[in-house]
This record gives sequence, structure tokens and C-alpha cells, in this order.
Amino acid sequence: MAIDTTKTSSASIVKTLQLGSGVDIQALAKGLSEAENKPRIDDISKKRDAVERSISGYGIVATAVDSLKLAFEAFKNKSSLSSSSVSSSSTELQVSTSSSTLANASHSLSVVTLARPQVSFVPVTSATSASNLSSLTIKGTEVLAAGATPEALVTAINAAGLGVNASLVNRQESVGGSLVDAWGIVLQGQTGSAATFALTANGSAVTPSQAARDAALTFNGMTVYRASNVVTDLVSGVAIDLRNSREGSQYTIQTLTDYAPLKQALKGLVSTYNQIQGVLKELGDVESKSSEFAGSLSRDKSLLSSLSSQLRALFSQESATATGAYTSLRHLGFSFSLDGTLALNEITMDAALASAPEHVARTLTAGLDNQTKWAPANVRGLALQISLQLGELIAPTGTLTQRRSGAKTKVDDYAKQLNALESRLQKSYEKYIAQFAAMESFVEKSQGIGKYLEGQFKSMENMYD
Repeated sequence: MAIDTTKTSSASIVKTLQLGSGVDIQALAKGLSEAENKPRIDDISKKRDAVERSISGYGIVATAVDSLKLAFEAFKNKSSLSSSSVSSSSTELQVSTSSSTLANASHSLSVVTLARPQVSFVPVTSATSASNLSSLTIKGTEVLAAGATPEALVTAINAAGLGVNASLVNRQESVGGSLVDAWGIVLQGQTGSAATFALTANGSAVTPSQAARDAALTFNGMTVYRASNVVTDLVSGVAIDLRNSREGSQYTIQTLTDYAPLKQALKGLVSTYNQIQGVLKELGDVESKSSEFAGSLSRDKSLLSSLSSQLRALFSQESATATGAYTSLRHLGFSFSLDGTLALNEITMDAALASAPEHVARTLTAGLDNQTKWAPANVRGLALQISLQLGELIAPTGTLTQRRSGAKTKVDDYAKQLNALESRLQKSYEKYIAQFAAMESFVEKSQGIGKYLEGQFKSMENMYD
């Protein structure tokens, strides 16, 4: 705030008319008032500027802590630690998986026979008449209603919930070299020998045109049978679809789990941590000129030191859900050099994932996906456990938020002090102007009396000449 000189126009007029002493009383009053008040104003302004820079510094630290929090959240879910794949030696044998942790293995599979359903054919008089049937029972249940048409009979069978599908088919027969209609109802059950169903027409058993049977397979040299051509229990986590395969053919199934996502996340953790430590050092170094915010937290080195120690301690923190030898991040290969830089020994990490991937998963994620912050502390995976701790630092009640809030309060207090001092500066200036104006008026009057007396003396001299 500058001194407002518009309130002292009378003094300016005195100077403009070259009256009085001729001294620039505005400049003099300004200099005197600033000499009294400016040092204090400059001191408060300097403190305010420092605190304003610290607000930015706290914001930078909060952003850095949040980035580390996100780095830990990158591996808080078990499914995010790895990616799995399954492949077949031929497109005839289709394989798929939804698992993220398949064992690294190769399996051989030979298809001896495919599973198939029972198929039976019951002739009817025509497409519109089933007059040849007096009764039709499936699994002991009568399905023929009096006067029912073939279409109505098909609908009734499909709605009966017997596990048998019916359809009206004209299979046509050759009679005397010509094709003639041969309508009937085709009944098809489920695949597998256990799905055989009893069928009688007009009280007599109907012989199936195709008997139900199981799929016969040779899996890794062992003969196995399955009722379905979609097999989900031979290779853990893998569905094997045999429907396009060929009987008598041999296939190879390859499963692979790649921990690249976890490895990438852990490497990213190293990078993020070291960047944060560099930021903390920079914010506390008043001699640094690398950025406009360097040294902005030099007055709060206790916070920077405490925060640095807290972040380092995260890598020795024990998991509440750990099993086996891998209970903390340092057991996965994290270590610190003499200058405090974090490093990751990839040989140690690879060995842990090769020997006990499930133990690593339980340590980091509790072996779960989508654990929430409401989970009890004793069942949280280490990644969630640490990310919640980091979240507390930047929460509304956290240390960094409170420090920043306190700094903003100081800035407001300094602003009030500056307003008071600048008001005092203006009043001091106006006081001096009033005093100097009065002095100028007195000088002007004195000069007028002197000129009068000088004139009188000259008149007297002339009288005696």
C-alpha cells in the first residue's frame, strides 16, 4: 500500500506558488513517515511471503504423498499382481481362463471319445396329427394330452422340465425311389451316460437312435471320463472346450502366470519414493535455487525429517496377513543405500515370486481383491494397510492439512498487521504534512513582515537623503 498524497493538496499548492521555504514537504513527510513504519512493514511482509511459500510447500508434499499412496494401491488387489494365459496346440481345442494365478505347466490331452446325449425318435402320423400315439411317457411322466397335435406335444415336453429337448422333424424316407414325409418327434437329453432317460410310446420302450455316453480322455497319461464336453476341473482355473476337437487327436495345453504387473508396480514404487525424498530435501534446502519453492519449508525441518523417517519405515512394516518368510517389503528385495536412496534387488524379488507367490500375495493383498478401508486392521493386506496410513497424512485432520491450515491462518494474521501498519503509515504522513504546512505558513508570514520592515527602512533613508 502506497501513501495517499491526494489528501495533502494544500501543501502542494504552497510549493507550486513558490511560497514559504521552498522545501518539498511532501517528499520530506513521506520520508519521515516511512522511516518510522517501513522497517516493521517490510519485516511483516517478509514473514508473510515466507509463510505463503510454505503453503505451496505443504501442498507439494501432500501431492507427493498422494502419489506414493497411489503407487501402493497399484498392488493392493490380488488379481492385479499377475496376468495369466492359457493356450492350446490347436484351435480345435478351445481353452480359456479367468484366473490371474495359473501354475506354469504343460499338459497333454488325448480325446478318445466325445460326450454325447441320448437321442430318440418317436414317429407321428403327420405334421398336424399324432393320432398314432395313445400315450408317451418320459422318465415315467405322461406327456401326451388327448387330441394334442405334434407341435402342442413338443411344447408340452419342453415345458415339463424333464431335462429333455423336443423338436418336430420330417426325416423323409425313400419309398420306391421317391422321398415321402416321415414326421416324428426327436427327443434329446443331456450329454453323459448319467443323463440316459426312459422313453415309452403306446406302452412300449423306444430304443434310442443314439445312446448317451461320457467323454473318454487321456490326460497326462491318465484315463478320465467326463459327462460334458466342456471340462473345468482337469486344469485348475482353465475351461477346456472339446466340442470342436476330433476323437483320436492329441493336444497340448500350456498355462503361464506372469508377474510383470507386480514387478512393474514395485519398480514404480522405488522411483516414486526416491522422487519424494528428493522433493523433501529440496523444500528444506534454503540454499537451493533449483525451483521457486526450494527452501519453502526450511522453517519446518522437523516435519520434513519426521515425514522422511515415516516413509522409510513403511518398507520394514510387517503385514498383518503375512504367511511364510515374506512378511514385509524388505523381504521382497527393498533396501536403502547410505544416502537414503531406495533400491530393489530384482533377483530377490524374482526368487520370492518363484518360490512362494501365494505367500507374497497374502502379504500384499491378504489374498483378496477390493478390500475396503473398513476391513479390520488385522486382516488388511500390506498395500492397503500402508495406503491408508499415507491417506491419513493428507486427510482433513492429517498432519499436512493441519500444517497448511495453520499457515493460512498466519497469512491472514499478517495481513491484518500489515493493514494496521499501512494505516499508521498514512496517518503519520498526514501528521507531518499538517505540521510542515503550518511551518510553511509561518515562514511565509515572517517573510512578509521582513519585506514590510525593509520597505519602511528604505523610505526613512530616502527622507534624509
